[in-house]
Amino acid sequence: MVIKEIRLTPEQSGKIDALWRKREAEMHAPSKEYERQKDELNRLMAERKVGVDVIGVQHDRVEAQRTTLNKSRTVMIYQISLILTPEQNAGLKAYFDRNHRDRR
Repeated sequence: MVIKEIRLTPEQSGKIDALWRKREAEMHAPSKEYERQKDELNRLMAERKVGVDVIGVQHDRVEAQRTTLNKSRTVMIYQISLILTPEQNAGLKAYFDRNHRDRR
């Protein structure tokens, strides 16, 4: 639906798909590590057997992985915006703004 709305060309679609697939492959391991570190933090907190400092260190590990994932997403979104024309970027923003309002 969004492809038609912003008039994405097949060439643009291919470039965006390649970016998406590249990020998905690159973020597979960090995503698994994020889940592993988050599960470990939850386990430590549930057991309540470690010091506050250990919880702080584990929280930092979780957040480091989350930062890696968020940075990758932000860079990908920016790369996509460079593929689109200014009009397509405006149309995409309008599409997401509209859908965000509808979800509320």
